[in-house]
Amino acid sequence: MRLLILFLFAFSAAAFSQNTDFNRYKGLECKGKLPKVFTSSLQEKVADHKKEILNSGDKFSEKKSKKKFALYASYSLSELVLNGQVLFGDELTNYVSEVGEIILNVSSHPKKNQIEFFIVKSPYVNAFTTNEGKIFVTVGLLAQLETEAQLAFILAHEIAHFEHNHVLEGFLFNKKLDKKSSTRYSGGNTLLRKSLHSKEKELEADDEGLKLFLKTPYGTSSLYGVFDILQFAHLPIDEVKFDPSYLENENFSIPDEYLLDTVSSIELPEDQENSTHPSAEKRAEKITEVLEIKSQKGKHFIYGSKTFKRKRNIARFELSKILFQKRKYQALLFNNYVLSQDFKDNYFIDYSNARALYFLTKYKLRNETERVIIDSDDIQGESQAVYYMVENMSNQSFAIMSISYIWKIAQKYRDDQKFKDLSLEILKEYIHAEDVDEDNFIKMNKKDYLTKKGKESEDETVSNEDGYTYKRSSKYKKINKKIEEQEKGKIVDGELEISSEQSMFYAFGGLFDDPDFVDVFNQAYEFKSWRSDYEEEINKIKSNRREYKKWKKKNEFEDFVWNDSKEKSLGIETMIFVDPMHLVFDKRRKETFRIESTTDKQIQLREIIKESSNLLNMKTIILDSKDLKANETKRFNDIILLNQMLKELNVHSELDSIVLSDFSGLKEMAQKYETSKIGWNIMLSFIEKDRSTGSAELIASGACLLPSLPFFIFDAATPDIITYNFFFVYDIETSRLIYRKKSKLKGSVPKSVISQNVYHHMNQINRKPKKKSQ
Repeated sequence: MRLLILFLFAFSAAAFSQNTDFNRYKGLECKGKLPKVFTSSLQEKVADHKKEILNSGDKFSEKKSKKKFALYASYSLSELVLNGQVLFGDELTNYVSEVGEIILNVSSHPKKNQIEFFIVKSPYVNAFTTNEGKIFVTVGLLAQLETEAQLAFILAHEIAHFEHNHVLEGFLFNKKLDKKSSTRYSGGNTLLRKSLHSKEKELEADDEGLKLFLKTPYGTSSLYGVFDILQFAHLPIDEVKFDPSYLENENFSIPDEYLLDTVSSIELPEDQENSTHPSAEKRAEKITEVLEIKSQKGKHFIYGSKTFKRKRNIARFELSKILFQKRKYQALLFNNYVLSQDFKDNYFIDYSNARALYFLTKYKLRNETERVIIDSDDIQGESQAVYYMVENMSNQSFAIMSISYIWKIAQKYRDDQKFKDLSLEILKEYIHAEDVDEDNFIKMNKKDYLTKKGKESEDETVSNEDGYTYKRSSKYKKINKKIEEQEKGKIVDGELEISSEQSMFYAFGGLFDDPDFVDVFNQAYEFKSWRSDYEEEINKIKSNRREYKKWKKKNEFEDFVWNDSKEKSLGIETMIFVDPMHLVFDKRRKETFRIESTTDKQIQLREIIKESSNLLNMKTIILDSKDLKANETKRFNDIILLNQMLKELNVHSELDSIVLSDFSGLKEMAQKYETSKIGWNIMLSFIEKDRSTGSAELIASGACLLPSLPFFIFDAATPDIITYNFFFVYDIETSRLIYRKKSKLKGSVPKSVISQNVYHHMNQINRKPKKKSQ
């Protein structure tokens, strides 16, 4: 019977795996019904958690710690599953769950039915479990695995953590360490103590997990590789020598000074003796000792090697999407390079490379690279070549390389406007930022230039009518030749010798035969001319404050300032609100973030938006990940998509113009909800001790005027409270942020104050604009 079940699993997995189109890879999304962990409230999670962990014989201090654990663990779990990074019902989660079931089938633990498996969209190599039995495996880990048996062992290890109550014990263990510490910030030890499990618990999970694993049909020979994966988790999915021609064309080669002759050697991570977490090397040694006695022959794959490789490829493609979203562009380019060895002429790889180069170029041209370019000295192995090249290429060289690469892709996909848009945006930015003259570009390729020069006569002669032959002076021929060589290179023995700077201007060479490129090129120079005139005009207007104020009003220019008094009237009757958020921080407390206050405030904010909508007779659809039913998975996916768009707008806020990702589902979403207007309301409240003056001084000054003393005592004891409210509205149809305001509220913020502030924003959004007089 058990073999039949495994066969059916294998059959279904193999059949299901045929659905992924790697050429037009779209990414993973949640499917099926929302699991209970997504739909239960924080209060329900905390109550369930307390029921599981509290015992009648607990001491007061232990009970207090357990209650705190229940609150923090429940909130962390809610935030993890609702932030759009956790998947369920997708192809990878189903595969991991099927492998996990093989382990659970041999477990006799009474609570094994509580265990659920999920995928986390994270590039880091990791797997972890919660006290409730939710086991999470990262995309980064799946992308690195070599066999299905390795996945099975990792899941067995996490199941052992759950079965032996290690998560709660780890929390209590860290609490004890905190108490033993002479100070909360005792040198570098704070970070060391944050490891969830002690050395003993990690090794115990390896041992107990192996016992479970050995009861399955899997073989043990690939288990040593698990610890290699963990030990070298900082490396990419494969060690492949980078060939720079991947980003070059016939007219442009990356200059040698930007290419590494030798990459840094790969070193083992140092084993810290005072670490609470055992190194992968130490764990491998322990497992090796056991396997020398208990090794077993068995299967590397129960669901088949083809199925495994397909799932791993899904993880590797998904990894590229994740790296892009996290602005890890150097890692993305190398990950795609590795993928391109097996996936030739792949649209997804081409498109994600184009977008990575687009953003890298924009950031380099603006000298805003600190948060997007990683120091290549910190990188080991073959990928260092890509990190070094991106980091060290001059802005001009990099821009030229990016434009020519993206246009090469545009020629492959003639009907896809996205690549032309990306090329135009970078070209505009490049020629404006670097003030590049149009005549600098050599509008023919190197080969044609050599042919042209070969046909030119060495001795230029001009005959006049009376038969006198004029021969041009060699002096001026030499001068002109020198000027041309400085601009276009020198011909030596029939070969064109050019510097790296000269080579840049040959890069577009043959592209000028393409009318589409000529059109983009001309548009870019028209923009440069307009931008120069515009900046000159603005600088002139800015010198006159009154004129500048008039200009801003006429052009609807907005200053993003606190409590902006300028009113708007957008006339929006229907809109979507996404994940209303109100976070509360109390700087007087050790645990600054206040979970319960935040939860109450977020429920309150959702109700306030509904109440304000009713008062304005305005239709609002609230898409709130914290208020979903089991059958609302599509709604949840909509929330994820919209929040991804907001995040992309936000993380690139320093760029004044960007080509957004291909959010192809947005237009359909606008039709479904019958509105293209999307709103976000984000509030942050901070509470801290009164900073106006010292409490003693306040009370002393109040003592001089006895009737006022109670008020001075009250002021000294009253904390400073400040709340920030950010309100954004984006129009999918026009791809523009049409409303952007921020308010600062000082003092206590009861519901009435928040209601007033939210209503004020929504009234501006809803109010019809005045008709302009003829």
